[in-house]
Amino acid sequence: MKNIFGAFTIFTDKPFGIGDTINVNGFEGTVVDVGMRSTRIMGYDRRITSYPNYKITDASIVNISSEPMRRAMVKVGLTYDTGADKMNEALDILRGLPAKVKDVSENPSDITAYFSDYTDSALVITFYYYIEKQGDILKVTSDMNLAILASFNKAGLNFAFPTRTLLVQRGGEDGKTAHEPAPGDAPQTPNS
Repeated sequence: MKNIFGAFTIFTDKPFGIGDTINVNGFEGTVVDVGMRSTRIMGYDRRITSYPNYKITDASIVNISSEPMRRAMVKVGLTYDTGADKMNEALDILRGLPAKVKDVSENPSDITAYFSDYTDSALVITFYYYIEKQGDILKVTSDMNLAILASFNKAGLNFAFPTRTLLVQRGGEDGKTAHEPAPGDAPQTPNS
């Protein structure tokens, strides 16, 4: 009975229709059928999942197909030797990229780039942009990432990766730092 009332709610409220891409409590896919008992959604892996209608009507639903644009976010980590001038150059590059990538909004209010974090091994920039409705989300995301890579490489900006610096001190018998052998020196043994 709950499913029939759920189907009635879906048919009357029309939060989505067949062919719409929706997100139901974290599961995203395209609606392929709305029946009296359940709604069938095809996920991006091409598997069809049936949801009881009462669960869908009780859930938080995002109708992605009705969005005018989709916001995308990229976090870019630069090395710690990046100076303030180079950081500003990176921000300017990111703010200019939407004009060079197809199906990305060029409206300045849709573009945000800022120096957001100091992490263990990177100076992090957070970059938001909007993919226009007609754009293929995966293709536009890939195109933007390639544009970032090419532009940063051209500007001499270095991407960070996790690194560790290890400081090793050896104490001699007198408590002073012992001489480290230079590369190529014969290793010393306790008897030498």
